[in-house]
Amino acid sequence: MSEQGRAREERRVVTVVFTDLVGFTERSEELDPEDVRAMLTTYYAQARSTFEEHGGTVDKFIGDAVLAVFGAPVAHEDDPERAVRAALAICEWARGRDDIELRAGVNTGTAFVALEPSTTGMGIVAGDMINTASRIQSAAPTGGVLVGEETFRATQDVFEYAEREPIAAKGKTEPVDVWEPLTALVGIGAGARRRGDTPLVGREDELGLLRDAFDRARSLGGPQLVTLVGVPGIGKTRLVSELERIARESEPGLTWLEGRSVPYGSGASFWALGEMVKAEAGILETDDAATAEAKLDEAIGALGVASSDARWLTGHLRPLVGLAGEVGLREEQQEGTFAAWRRFFELLARRAPLVLLFDDLQWADDDVLSFVGELAEGEGAFPALVVATARPELLERPRWSGASAAGTTVSLGPLDDRETLSIVRSLSGSGRLEPDTESALLERAAGNPLYAEEFMRIVADAGRDPGEVLPDSVKGIVAARLDLALPAEKDVLQDAAVIGQVFWPGALTHVRESDRQGLVGSLAELERKEFVLRATTSTVAGETEHAFRHPLIREVAYEQIPRARRATTHRVTAEWIASLPADRAEGRAEMLAHHYAQALDYLRATGSDIGDLPSRASRALREAGDHARALQSLDVAVARYRQALELVEVDDESHVELELVLAEVELRTGAVDQARTRLSGVLETARALSRAD
Repeated sequence: MSEQGRAREERRVVTVVFTDLVGFTERSEELDPEDVRAMLTTYYAQARSTFEEHGGTVDKFIGDAVLAVFGAPVAHEDDPERAVRAALAICEWARGRDDIELRAGVNTGTAFVALEPSTTGMGIVAGDMINTASRIQSAAPTGGVLVGEETFRATQDVFEYAEREPIAAKGKTEPVDVWEPLTALVGIGAGARRRGDTPLVGREDELGLLRDAFDRARSLGGPQLVTLVGVPGIGKTRLVSELERIARESEPGLTWLEGRSVPYGSGASFWALGEMVKAEAGILETDDAATAEAKLDEAIGALGVASSDARWLTGHLRPLVGLAGEVGLREEQQEGTFAAWRRFFELLARRAPLVLLFDDLQWADDDVLSFVGELAEGEGAFPALVVATARPELLERPRWSGASAAGTTVSLGPLDDRETLSIVRSLSGSGRLEPDTESALLERAAGNPLYAEEFMRIVADAGRDPGEVLPDSVKGIVAARLDLALPAEKDVLQDAAVIGQVFWPGALTHVRESDRQGLVGSLAELERKEFVLRATTSTVAGETEHAFRHPLIREVAYEQIPRARRATTHRVTAEWIASLPADRAEGRAEMLAHHYAQALDYLRATGSDIGDLPSRASRALREAGDHARALQSLDVAVARYRQALELVEVDDESHVELELVLAEVELRTGAVDQARTRLSGVLETARALSRAD
């Protein structure tokens, strides 16, 4: 199908929030219709505001219920956390009113998602997990929230939970396990952070660069900026943790301040700077305004500045800690504001060595980037190390180009297998994993330490094969990255995911019925954004060869494709493979068989017309079996012959031939009983046909 003719639809793991007004029907009977409408309007407006502030989308207003979606049309790696925070926030809002009572249910699972507005009146998402969310909501306490198992597992390190009695949900054969979130244990965006609980391996060079920058900041008396860039889970936080340990050991009086740029929430602008100032002043989130103000005054007083300077500093720092004040964001005001903030950090650096850590800077707005840039580029004695951690998309921000030029950018790549294995074995404790399990885990993690940890958790908690399951935490990270690609680029990734881990522009052009020049441009952009790699050589003459940078990018992209589109793309890919030179078709037999078999499976699953695909698939599977047999890969040969047999009618002339070939290979693998049974069946069929003649 051409790319212009495609609907923007995907299969996705999403989290939904179902809220419902308690006692609304009874209360409506006592109210004037205008008052009912006014109540609902207020409720709807607050729900939309709360859900959108947390990065969700309101899918439907259904009477007195609201359905919100997190993870569509745009995914975030922490969608379950966002959904639970939003549910708690809307319930908190309702508890402050005497005319509204509500409850909420949160559930995570796979849904079919429409990424563009529908003309049918249907919502964004469809799937059983939405019905389950509604049932969970019905069991929630008034003013409270209940979450399903997948949501709980994804957020159990973020919230304090109380397990509740499983609910007997209508339409479910088994009771649904539920938990009630009581309070958040960590701040926004901190749920997935791990520091110092795994060994630091394979980062000696990067750590050396950080140590050198720290030494230069102390000896040269000027600010040093280092930006650590890498995809989620690659080890930025762990590397910074090691730097902190080393810096504190070498400088006991060190001032280490850190602030995170958060992806959502009110007051997100300058959040990182606010965290730094509050940490230095000892201001807690539970402090009232008078206490916070006293602590801020004391912290500034300790810097030994004149009273007029102290008032100037205080006036500009108050808004960062949540006190009344003004942050000048117009150009003429911003200069004075930035000067005050910079002066505050300069005074801290004069007192003791200073490290400022700006974490997750890719989420910062342009004004924060400008300020960090001024810290790095400014003149004067300012002995501080400024460390920024970010994802690759930060480097695309025009506002950051000047700042990064004034410092050092360190890109963190994947670990090699030896380094990853070191992490895996440290996490497994005294127990040694089976070689097959280690091999599967290394393949799935592909050098990403966080992925290795998450797959190890699957092995440790459930004893499951890491090659057979993809943790939702990892899936969320990858899905969020995929949504950074433009829609046309993402379409290319999804089509390439059907072709395989390795793919070629010719195959994509055939699949997409698109312009090759435009496709080459999209591939160049995807390579720049670190989704794919271009190989130095190619196995197809006249074609450049590309591969997914990480196998999980391909896996998640593939899982998002609707079944009907998968079927079409597999079939067209098979046709492209079949069009390659016939004299070497045997070497491509396995690939051809895979695509025809997958196309057939998905067409059957969607109830579509299968046409002549069974005969195409059976021939390809037979050829794949012959190729495996020639290579003495007998187990694979048996599997392919059996698949081919399932697609051939018993009265087809090729059926007996396939049975005989399969029996011969089964004998060679030692499956004597199966071969004997199969040969007996062939003889019985032959006798029956003879009698019929």
